[in-house]
Amino acid sequence: MVLIAMAILPLIDVCAKFLGQQGIPVAEMVFGRFFFGALFTLPLAYWVAGSDAFQFSNLPFNFARAFFLMIGTAFFFLALKWLPIADTLAIYFVQPILITAFSPLLLGEHVGVRRWIMVALGFLGVLIIIRPGFRLRDLRQDRRATTTHREAHRAETEEHHRPGGRLGNGA
Repeated sequence: MVLIAMAILPLIDVCAKFLGQQGIPVAEMVFGRFFFGALFTLPLAYWVAGSDAFQFSNLPFNFARAFFLMIGTAFFFLALKWLPIADTLAIYFVQPILITAFSPLLLGEHVGVRRWIMVALGFLGVLIIIRPGFRLRDLRQDRRATTTHREAHRAETEEHHRPGGRLGNGA
């Protein structure tokens, strides 16, 4: 089941990116994602657990969870519209790191030293994938552009101050 889910979930991201680039509103994409998700999931839940699948022990908490999931999905789909899929998913993979980091504060859970080391390494991995504000290729291009601009400025300045140039002829 997990393998099937992992094969299907990336298709949702690809569809969301494609639809976003076609101008489909994010709210419509989110509605479609949850509507069709419920259309397929609810019968499966009923088949597996019967009517017990629809008994909630803490209804307000479940509504809050659903609300935050809906808002998170909307922001994720919006990010897919503007960012490459690889960058969006790399940012998305910060989620387990944040859950681990906030679990002692919000849930009172103990997080051991080894887990904190793994969280730090995971965050480092995310930074390597995303490379926020740092692209080696961009740096080389910026250096070339700066050098070209400097050379053009120097040539223009020499032209202005040379005898017979724009500034050298009394103009």
